[in-house]
Amino acid sequence: MTEGWFQRALHKLTASDAELDAEHAVSLADFDVLIQLAGAPDHRLRMSELADRALLSRSGMTRRVDRLEGAGMVTRQGCASDRRGAFAMLTSSGMRQLRRVLPTHVRGVDRHFLELLAPDEMACISGVMGRLAARATGGGTLSGEADYQPVDAAHAPETRSAAARSPGGH
Repeated sequence: MTEGWFQRALHKLTASDAELDAEHAVSLADFDVLIQLAGAPDHRLRMSELADRALLSRSGMTRRVDRLEGAGMVTRQGCASDRRGAFAMLTSSGMRQLRRVLPTHVRGVDRHFLELLAPDEMACISGVMGRLAARATGGGTLSGEADYQPVDAAHAPETRSAAARSPGGH
C-alpha cells in the first residue's frame, strides 16, 4: 500500500516547482531562500546559516545566491566581525517577488498535499513535523513528546484516509 509514496511525493514537489517556475520564474529552492531571509531578523542571514536552513551545501548556496543576486532579489553584505563571513540579505525587490510568489506556493501546497488529508491526519503530521523541526534546529524536544505514542497505521484504520480504507485505495 505504501510502495512508491516517496516517488509520488517527489512528483508533487516537482509539480509545485514547475508551477512556481511557470508563473513567476522562481524555483522552489529560490522560494525557500527568499522565505528564510524574509523570516530572519533584518531579513538577513549568514551564508552558512542560510545554507543549513535551506539544506544546501555552502557552495550550492553560493551559486543560488549568485543567481538571486543577479535577479536583484538578494544582496551580499560583508561581516564586520569576521572578514571571511558574509550575509545574504533580502532586497525590497526580493520581498515584492516573494509576495507575488507566495499565493501560488500556498495554492500548490493546498492542491498537492493538504487537501488530500483528513483533519486527524493533518493533526498527526503537524505534530510529527513540529517534533522533527524542533530537533533539527537544536531545540530538543517539544512539550508533550513523551506522551507521543506511535500508531501502527495497518492496525488503526481511524488514522488512515478514506481512500486508503476503500477497496483498491492506495
